[in-house]
Amino acid sequence: YQVLKAFKENNPDGRTDVIPFFSVAIGDETADRADVMAMPFMTTLPDEHEFNIKSVFPVYGDEGYADYLRFLNKLYNEELLDQEYYTSNDLSATLAEYVVNGQAGCFVTNVNGNVDNLRGGLLQHLKVNNPDADIVSLPPLKNNHDGEIYNIEYAQNGAYCIVPKTCKNPEAAVTYMDWMATQEGGFTLFHGFEDEHYKLEDGVPVVIDADFNAVDKDWIRHDMFIIGNQGYFFSEDD
Repeated sequence: YQVLKAFKENNPDGRTDVIPFFSVAIGDETADRADVMAMPFMTTLPDEHEFNIKSVFPVYGDEGYADYLRFLNKLYNEELLDQEYYTSNDLSATLAEYVVNGQAGCFVTNVNGNVDNLRGGLLQHLKVNNPDADIVSLPPLKNNHDGEIYNIEYAQNGAYCIVPKTCKNPEAAVTYMDWMATQEGGFTLFHGFEDEHYKLEDGVPVVIDADFNAVDKDWIRHDMFIIGNQGYFFSEDD
């Protein structure tokens, strides 16, 4: 709260059009449960089983959600939240405008949303206007109820797939899914094809052309992983 006030009252550039806080999840009962600004208020986070139940249904079932809405109302009344957010039919586009123009102070968006060209290439366009600008990633805030920090993860099971009875070649479909479930398949889904999307340097895949990848390799934006939606690793350290 104090940081957001500082964005508004002590802006180093002396701007008066700053939007201290903006989130693409505002008003989305599904996304709100994973919003780093909402998580401090949630009462069910310490109980993984209970939180997952609340995640299946609208987040209104969590008693702490009302406190989160009260906090948002406080931000709105003090003009620390975008005063016109409810009129936007595309919150991601609105956010992109604020970030690129240097108006946004603190914001919540999708994973890798700061550099993903398909989500607006926020950092790239921001640097066009201000080469010295940068976007700093912040960890989730501490939970008000137990002081712990919680972070939402993608489900470990990855994608849900079916082969319908109308499939003309079910053997090929299952073979493809088998490949997707391998480490090789997961690596390809994530990085693309060598010498087309990346080059290996000391065993590390290095992107050749990020703009080309954003258009040609757009499948990574979907949950294509059969297992381990976070990636294909032997351990947490990997």
